[in-house]
Amino acid sequence: MKIINGLKRLLYGSTTYFTIKQGSVALRGISFVELYREQLEYPTTIVGIDIKMESNNKAEFRIACDGEKIFPFGDTNTVPDMPVALMNIEVAAGSLLTVEVKGMVPKDSFVVVLSEMDCIVKK
Repeated sequence: MKIINGLKRLLYGSTTYFTIKQGSVALRGISFVELYREQLEYPTTIVGIDIKMESNNKAEFRIACDGEKIFPFGDTNTVPDMPVALMNIEVAAGSLLTVEVKGMVPKDSFVVVLSEMDCIVKK
């Protein structure tokens, strides 16, 4: 099937479409837990992210590809209070994409929701 899809892309070009990813998880203190996980079938560009949590709580997040952190440039990024447009993060087909979150103090155990992760997929 991948060979057929590759030949179609060579002959007809690629199809680009927009998709929204969602998920949720309970924090386990200051250890990272997976909020979202997907083995990508096609090249994907992440353009925005919106993470929600209970009021007055703070958490940090990172985006990883095949176990290697690809966003942010520092170790982690504090979850913002509103949706964020990211610089375009391109992830290759066949990669394991994960969004991970962690609490900021050892006893954090509230729920974090990936309200939406805006992606552009090239088929």
